Order: sequence, then C-alpha cells, then structure tokens
Amino acid sequence: MTVNKPELVNILATLLSDYVVIKYVFHGAHWNVVGQDFSQYHEMFATFYEDAEEAIDIIGEDIRKLGSPTPASLSDFLRLTTIPEVPSGASVQELLKSCYEANELILSDINDAFAQANSDNEQGIADDLAARDSAHKKFRWMMKASLDPKYGY
Repeated sequence: MTVNKPELVNILATLLSDYVVIKYVFHGAHWNVVGQDFSQYHEMFATFYEDAEEAIDIIGEDIRKLGSPTPASLSDFLRLTTIPEVPSGASVQELLKSCYEANELILSDINDAFAQANSDNEQGIADDLAARDSAHKKFRWMMKASLDPKYGY
C-alpha cells in the first residue's frame, strides 16, 4: 500500500496519539473528581472522554484512508503525543486546568491537520476535523466557564 500525503499522515498520527492520551486525561479526571460539585464534573468529564473515544476511531480511519498504518502501541502514542501527564491527587480546579490545557493542544493539532488536509485537497478529512474543532471549542467554553478566574483563562 502506497502512503499518500505523508505530511498529513504525520500530523494525523500526532493528533491520534494526542487523542489517545487526552481520553485518559479526561477519564482520569472523571474517576478522581471529588467535592461539592462531584456529579456535575463527573458527568462533564465523561462527556469529554466518550467524545475522545469516538474521535480516536475517526482519526485512525482517516490515516488508513491515506494508505498508512496507524500508530497502535502505547509506546507509539507516548512517543508522538504532545499532551503532558496530569498529576494524581489533583483538585477539581487543577483537573479542569489540566484538561483545559490538553484541550488547547488538541485544538492546535486539529488546526494544523485541517490546514494540511485542505492543502492536500482531502475534503472528507477536513470535514472530520471541522467537526472535531467544533466539539473542542464547546469543551473549551464548558471548562473555561468552570475554571476559577485566578488561572487567567
């Protein structure tokens, strides 16, 4: 199988890896949130990690459409990701801050991939990425509305 558009494949491989990692950032926040507003945050983080799970499949399939194998091992994902680890035992606000920052990295990845997909005339992939952009901008709004203003977001 010939790999088409290797630059787009590389950008999508990083995006896929970031999605795998952000899924666990969101899921870890879902598991570890405590406090007065537990139910609200528990549900919000579930919305985020469930969306990431769906995105993983979409991005992986987009890479395959370009004729390339996808990263598939944990070592591949960890080597390619730009998402930092979230410390255990974080407060709700620290979890939100970490999730917000990871979401911003995903948005940056999406924008890079979208620009390259358009440049490569890959409208189907660009459409997938546009939907991802919209979802993560909504997540940004939800997290920003929940963050303590002292974080400056």
